[in-house]
Amino acid sequence: MDFLAAQDITPERIAVFGESLGTAVATRMASEHRIAALILESPFTSIADVAQSHYPYVPAKRLLKDRFETAPFIQQVKAPILMMLGERDTIVPPAFTRRLYEVAPEPKQLWVAPEGHHSNLRDLGSFDVVIPFVTKHAS
Repeated sequence: MDFLAAQDITPERIAVFGESLGTAVATRMASEHRIAALILESPFTSIADVAQSHYPYVPAKRLLKDRFETAPFIQQVKAPILMMLGERDTIVPPAFTRRLYEVAPEPKQLWVAPEGHHSNLRDLGSFDVVIPFVTKHAS
């Protein structure tokens, strides 16, 4: 963000995009800086929640040092938010994206790919939603 500011790129022109694990980083950045839009592909409430869902017989939440919390930070985002999920995602189950969406502030938009998996959303048209979203919110 400092680099962008040094290039005279104003916050009104910055859209932050995060995919999977990067959604936690993108959300944290968006909670701490003024931006025009936040786009999250396959986001989750925390990586600890996702790990616990994959390994219910192990205390995964307690073992993880870096929890990549997203839910607490999404509530502090002041920019419009676009979340995208694939209904067939087995890495980040869609329930975690939906939970995050529920706690996200308005304005927000959810795009769902019924046939989508974790890493094929672009093939299913996600950028047909991302481009207009960025165009609308990042002047």
